[in-house]
Amino acid sequence: MKKTILSGLLLSCCSLLFSQNLIRSKDNAHEGGVTAFNISEDGSLIITGGLDTKSYLWSTKNGDKLKGALKHNDKVTAVALSSNNKLYVTGSLDFKIRVLDIETGTPIRILSEHTAEITAVAFNPINHFIASAAKDKFIKIWDNSKSKTSVLTLSGH
Repeated sequence: MKKTILSGLLLSCCSLLFSQNLIRSKDNAHEGGVTAFNISEDGSLIITGGLDTKSYLWSTKNGDKLKGALKHNDKVTAVALSSNNKLYVTGSLDFKIRVLDIETGTPIRILSEHTAEITAVAFNPINHFIASAAKDKFIKIWDNSKSKTSVLTLSGH
């Protein structure tokens, strides 16, 4: 009985999955591979970073590209969206972190204390802080205000 129910659920899910057009081709997407992505808390936005040194903001509603960010000097390896959908952060192999305004796509500030490639970025849940990790073996915590200097460095990694 359990096998019949599970088989029915699996077939229903598969038919639903394959009946939708899940693969979409978009012009002006990344020119190379996608190396990082993040989905907004409300599920309405996706941010991607790529080998082409660019990051893009996408709508999950229709798959359209909403914004393209200024290019880094090297591959984008980490991205994060704020929980209020007002800011996003990109990290790169160029050792820099950019904090950008979602509305305009323009950088608010560039954080550059790391001495190696950025591997991860994140906002805290209330968006007061940004955390970054890099191949320099440090995690840095940044006050998400106008400051360009970290408020805490975690070492020993």
